[in-house]
Amino acid sequence: MKYFGNLKVASKLALGFGVLLALLIASSSLAIYQSGQIQRQTDLQTRNNQQVKQLYAMRKVNFTNERMLRDVILSGSGNLASMVANVQAGRSEYAKAKAALDAIPTDAEGQNVRDQIEAMRGPAVAVHDRIIELVRRGDGAGAKALLFGEGQASMTAREKAVVEAIALQEEHNAASAAAVEHALASTRNVLISFALLAVAIGVLMAWAITRSLVGPLRKAMDVSRAIADGRFDVVSGARSRDETGQLL
Repeated sequence: MKYFGNLKVASKLALGFGVLLALLIASSSLAIYQSGQIQRQTDLQTRNNQQVKQLYAMRKVNFTNERMLRDVILSGSGNLASMVANVQAGRSEYAKAKAALDAIPTDAEGQNVRDQIEAMRGPAVAVHDRIIELVRRGDGAGAKALLFGEGQASMTAREKAVVEAIALQEEHNAASAAAVEHALASTRNVLISFALLAVAIGVLMAWAITRSLVGPLRKAMDVSRAIADGRFDVVSGARSRDETGQLL
């Protein structure tokens, strides 16, 4: 406090504003950093939602093709050409969704799930082609047995893999949402703390500066009154080295 009292008035004001400016810069830097963290988590959520969208599209095609194969068996070879065309269209739609999914970056766990889905696709397509071929030959019973046997097993395995992939992305979404909530709460608390600290320091600095100016000025007024009364033995008692101290 003695050091502060010896500072020039301009230095005291500069010190006070400097401390407040430092707090402002610190709080702004924190807000910018946390904003970047929130943006990163938001981008992750957007990417996860895009992956979930494509996974649901792939899942829909799997169900649709399964239903179409049942229709092929029930209708026989009469409508086989149109049914096969529908199955091929579904495969093209699946391929588009898969390409869109592969274009989205993912982590090692997500890539492993994608690889599992792709590994099951080849055998499932092969079973579907065999079912179509059996129907073309007129072997509806064989096609039905294959569909509800090996075909059903491959469909269940693919469905399980896709559901696991969707669950993984939803889990990542929940983690990102929690991270965003934590970042917002942390930023809010720290900014409030900085604001309260700035107010406290501002009040303290204002009190200290006012005290360092008003006290010596009062003494100067007392000395001037004593001199006006003809008393020249009054001691100012000035201890500070600032402008008011030099005046006394």
